[in-house]
Amino acid sequence: MFKFGNMLYGEVAAMTKVADLAPRDIGGPGVQTVGYEGILTEMKPKAAQKDQERGDESIEFELSEFCIYAAERKTAIAKNRTPNLWDRFVGGLEMMPLHTPRASKGAYPFLFDGVLSCGSLSYYVQAVPFGPLSIGGYGTEFHSVGDEVWIQSQYCTRLTGRPFYRIRQPRSEYLRYHEAFLWIADLGKHFVDYLQDSIDSQVNVHFSHFQLQFHDWITQCHGQSAQVQRWLGAFGQKDFRVAVAAHVEHLWTEATDMNDKLRRHFIWKEIDPKALKAIPAQISVSSPSDMTIVTPLVFETFKKSYFSSRLEARVAVDPMVKAAWRARKKALGFMTNEYSKSGQQTPEPALNAVPESISPGDVVGIRRDNKETHDTSWGRTTSETWFAYVREIHEDKRGKFLTVTWLYRPEDTTLSNMHYPFRNELFMSDHCNCGERTFRVEEVICTIAVNWYPHQIPASDNYFVRQKYCTKEHAFVTITPKDFACTCHQKTNAYEQATKMYKIQDTVLAESGTQSHRLDPFVIVDFLQKTQQVQVRQLLRTQEADDSRSYAPNDLVWTDRLLQIPATSIKRKCHIRFDRPGGHIPSLYLRGGQIDLFKITHRLSRKKEEEVLSRLVESVPGPMVEGHDIAVQPQRRPMNLLSLFSGGGNFDRGLEEGGCVRTKWAVEWNSFAAHTYRANCKDPNRTEIFLGSVDEFLARAIAGKPSRLIPKIGEVDCICGGSPCQGFSMMQPNTISTQSLTNASKVASVAAYIDHYRPSYALLENVVAMTRPLGPEKENVFSQLLCALVAMGYQVQQFNLDAWSFGDPQSRSRLFIAITAPGLVPMPHPYLTHSHPPDTRQRKLGKAVNGQSFGERSFDIAPLGFVTAKEATKDLPDLGDGHVLACTTYPDHRQHTRQRALLRSIMKLIPTDPPGMNLVRTIKSNRYQVSKPIMEYYKRQSKVRRLDASNSMCRIDGNKLFPTVVTKLAPEDGIAGRALHWSQPRTQTLMEARRAQGFLDHEPLIGLVSSQWKIVGNSVARSVSLALGMSLRRAWLGTPDHLYRRVRATCSGTPRQPEISMEQGGTIDRHPEVSSGNASRQPLVLVTAPPAFNPADYKAYDDHEVDSEDWTDAGIGSLENQPLAAVSEHANEWTEVDDIIADVLDSLPVDDDDGGALAAEALTQEEVAIEAVDGPEVFYDVQEYMEKEWRPAKFARR
Repeated sequence: MFKFGNMLYGEVAAMTKVADLAPRDIGGPGVQTVGYEGILTEMKPKAAQKDQERGDESIEFELSEFCIYAAERKTAIAKNRTPNLWDRFVGGLEMMPLHTPRASKGAYPFLFDGVLSCGSLSYYVQAVPFGPLSIGGYGTEFHSVGDEVWIQSQYCTRLTGRPFYRIRQPRSEYLRYHEAFLWIADLGKHFVDYLQDSIDSQVNVHFSHFQLQFHDWITQCHGQSAQVQRWLGAFGQKDFRVAVAAHVEHLWTEATDMNDKLRRHFIWKEIDPKALKAIPAQISVSSPSDMTIVTPLVFETFKKSYFSSRLEARVAVDPMVKAAWRARKKALGFMTNEYSKSGQQTPEPALNAVPESISPGDVVGIRRDNKETHDTSWGRTTSETWFAYVREIHEDKRGKFLTVTWLYRPEDTTLSNMHYPFRNELFMSDHCNCGERTFRVEEVICTIAVNWYPHQIPASDNYFVRQKYCTKEHAFVTITPKDFACTCHQKTNAYEQATKMYKIQDTVLAESGTQSHRLDPFVIVDFLQKTQQVQVRQLLRTQEADDSRSYAPNDLVWTDRLLQIPATSIKRKCHIRFDRPGGHIPSLYLRGGQIDLFKITHRLSRKKEEEVLSRLVESVPGPMVEGHDIAVQPQRRPMNLLSLFSGGGNFDRGLEEGGCVRTKWAVEWNSFAAHTYRANCKDPNRTEIFLGSVDEFLARAIAGKPSRLIPKIGEVDCICGGSPCQGFSMMQPNTISTQSLTNASKVASVAAYIDHYRPSYALLENVVAMTRPLGPEKENVFSQLLCALVAMGYQVQQFNLDAWSFGDPQSRSRLFIAITAPGLVPMPHPYLTHSHPPDTRQRKLGKAVNGQSFGERSFDIAPLGFVTAKEATKDLPDLGDGHVLACTTYPDHRQHTRQRALLRSIMKLIPTDPPGMNLVRTIKSNRYQVSKPIMEYYKRQSKVRRLDASNSMCRIDGNKLFPTVVTKLAPEDGIAGRALHWSQPRTQTLMEARRAQGFLDHEPLIGLVSSQWKIVGNSVARSVSLALGMSLRRAWLGTPDHLYRRVRATCSGTPRQPEISMEQGGTIDRHPEVSSGNASRQPLVLVTAPPAFNPADYKAYDDHEVDSEDWTDAGIGSLENQPLAAVSEHANEWTEVDDIIADVLDSLPVDDDDGGALAAEALTQEEVAIEAVDGPEVFYDVQEYMEKEWRPAKFARR
């Protein structure tokens, strides 16, 4: 430490003593200037003579033992005097690497200390201000910048000849700064050379060229240079995009200084934070206000919410849009009149009197239990009558009693007491009275008429049912014939189930009975019928078999050990591949075991009496079905994904890695995030990014203005999005401010997109706090959103997912809502692959009206342990205090800002043991000597920051998870300040935040560091999105072929012109999925039947027995004095119905230019002739068809 006037320069502690100079003397007429001028006067003649001898007109001195630094900027104006330059720099001096961008205008310049020399003359100078930085060595004939680096002092700019100082050897304490600069200087040299060479070759450089081509070009130009090979080796990667994005300001300065033509390359529009134009910004024309645009149904659903003042309903008036929307709904099995006032204003139907006799198939009303008469947890329900579907009627000595399945009102589900538009809708449930008290016939107080899955919402006095409410999962699913039968007493044989689900040589995860309480991978060897067990081959963890070195947690060892395990121990399949030398391992298998992917790297073989572990050789050690490459496109074409609030794209890329979706459209308003999204697209030309408001996008779509950026109805198969969480966050102090209301209203925007496009699947993400009471009336926005989605007719589930359960080392929990079109296979809950940390508590989204929790955290057994912060970052280099803000190997391994000296002193003070120490506990322990400045800093802090449990200046526990990554790091914050590294005196770096969020190392972030932090903090954890992508894959590939064909056959009623893409070579290619011919103009008849058709309500008959019947869907039907038939008896006939009609529809055209109808399946066992008819839009009336023509073979209504 040393004094310079009245300032303490803590960062130049190793400097020798200097003259007692006042700050005003620097750069002005004073002792420093006079002394410095004298030095130059003495050295200049000798330098000029030396340069003249080598033919150089410039004057050059050498600068060695140097140190570059600048004043720390901080405003501090004293009272009653005019501030001068030094009043803005009271924080001390900070060492700076030469590539650091210069401070803004008016800031104090960079300074240097060092030894100036020329020949035999040398002088030590201090605090010399300098400006221009000059770097040489450009041109492919030079391999490196080397020592071709000069600076020029401000005084030299005024001298004749304008002497420069050539940079030589730095001081030891400055070496780390200079080494970082030299690598970046060489990056700038090769970058500029590459751009110049491309100009000469007439090639426009794009950011994608730095993924591989840049490295290949360097190798081609400098492959024989050992110096270049060392430079490449220091980076260790072929993809330079992250490095280029991290140092774009330096690269821009060097490129534009070298040749003004280099600024013409397209790359600057892609990565320059000050000139991002690769994605054109969209002006709000259709939605010029700041209101949230929604559809009428969504407006009706949210009209009573606390943010309804921010909603604006838009109605489609374009006939093409309306026709396409109706066709899409009919083809996917949605009801056709959700918007009609008759449907929404239908009062709750009246109850019918009790008939003389009650029969199976009737829906009856029973007086609700209350605490006075029965022990019940249904205290929050308001209805006095419970409805039940009568399955069977039994008789004992006391009389007749009923076995029933309960029907739920909307308020009896997770829809809660929020506004639901259809008061006459009920939900079938999986809740029966088996094992509960019996209900006597005498307890029935009424009956009701029910329409089972009608195609229109009845406006009469009838209730209607289209979905089942699963009481355990709290999910809504499409009702099926099986839902009318009780499965409580059906016994399943685990061994027989295993023989159907798995085959020999399959790889599975099973409980092996070890004390570790985990799932282990096995290979099925045989099914042992006699003992009802499964013989499996044991696979060991490589890390446990060989603890002498580090292995990936999903590395396995092939053994010859055979075990017999019960079938109940097998939980699910997994994917395992042999990792042989020279073989190809798909990238997803290198994620540490995420989505149950493993690789066999070693073999355990017996030699004599010992087992020897050896690396796997080229031959396969034994028979096994190898796991497939998830990245390879499955047989079914991926669904087209529309991404909302896309951010940097981490959510979308994880879903895409599941293999069943590809992002065709993305909507994002932030330019940095949108360009980051584009930079990480595999093919930017295949993803259209709308840089603008989601409201403007939807307004254009509703108005019928499709374009390259705006898809038409029928083109979108899947939607994903996470609306702004600020309106629901626990950190939000004012949830009713205008901005908070606008943010919260965007959840209705997502619902409106779903209503407009009617995708097959959708995934919505938000914070768990969305389920808490909000607004003046303490509303549940989560339940209100479910009301909107269920009212549309979607199957709906919710998942409470933790990032650590899928392989990311972060404490981050998020709410996901998964929706599925009627009849399609819903997404299953993603498999947990990593265990919970110790002491993880149960967490739920809320409580239903019966008091049961829903949306609970899953505690399923996992095959792997959770990943700690230390394990996830063990390969990152030690940065010390991180003050350089540069890392060669990992360019994003840098802090969010250069911390001031006082905070760095505090970080050094806080001990690393015990873990998780903070400043408060450090001071109160009385074990450490605390300096006066730190104590004064501590006393100035707020009460929250001085609490023992405060997170202000708190270390992360490296043996636990990273805290939730936020958009802005604030180490001094009392709540979110747990950001200090567990062993190094610094804050968390951007690279560590990326690892916590699951960003892949090679994925670039565009923008300034502050913008990059926001992009990372706002993202969905990658492991979670990948797990959801695999769950979506299982659902999509599990959908029967006839339903898949029905969905794929849906097309827009407003045909778009084929998209034309122009390649660099000038050729024009049509996209393969666009037909070159004209589509048929014949509209087709839509013939559908209720998926809830129940064969159990019909008796067997002969063909001659029935001539005419009265057919209706106003009830399942009555079977007088007979029990309900088993649904399973006719399961095969039901499947054959689907297959027959699917074959019929395959031969039909599905497109017409006038927005005509689309063909869909008719669920019947007889062949149905569907003929083309004249007219732009003709649909066969399903009710009429059911009444007049429907005849299931061999079944008739009694």
